[in-house]
Amino acid sequence: PITRPRLYRLLHLVPGESAHSYELMRWSAFVTSRYREQRRLELWIQHKRNDCYRKWALDLCRRYKAIGIEDFALSKLRTKRSKEGKIGLQLAEKYGRLANLSFLRLCLKDAAPKTGTEIRKIPSQRTTITCNVCGQLVENTGALVLICPNGHQWDQDVNAGHNLVEWAQVGV
Repeated sequence: PITRPRLYRLLHLVPGESAHSYELMRWSAFVTSRYREQRRLELWIQHKRNDCYRKWALDLCRRYKAIGIEDFALSKLRTKRSKEGKIGLQLAEKYGRLANLSFLRLCLKDAAPKTGTEIRKIPSQRTTITCNVCGQLVENTGALVLICPNGHQWDQDVNAGHNLVEWAQVGV
């Protein structure tokens, strides 16, 4: 987008005053104020999300004696899922910023000592491909729904969640 200073420079190159230049100046001021409003709203949303994460982490730590956190680098997850190209990378970065899971992890780690909760790091190597019903390993084909050799069918993210809960209780 053309910023206000650029527009002023462009208008000064145009000789004489015209109704069009006045309208362009008004439009420039309007657009600039909308960009400022958008940024203000983004910061407000971030503040609310962070506040929500802090409260949620404290509530979880008060409820449970141990919490399992999958041990992997979130930044690698974003680049791994962005193999679809530039648009995939842009979406991964956008949703990564919106969710900000690393801040949620940080909130859990900060709240745990206050409540006596133990944070257990669970290795992420097989959480998705180990069937949470029978324990069989499934070939990872890249599909979202995987079928185990014994016939159990599950969404890989839901299955990983069940494995994390079970392995955190056992203390893997």
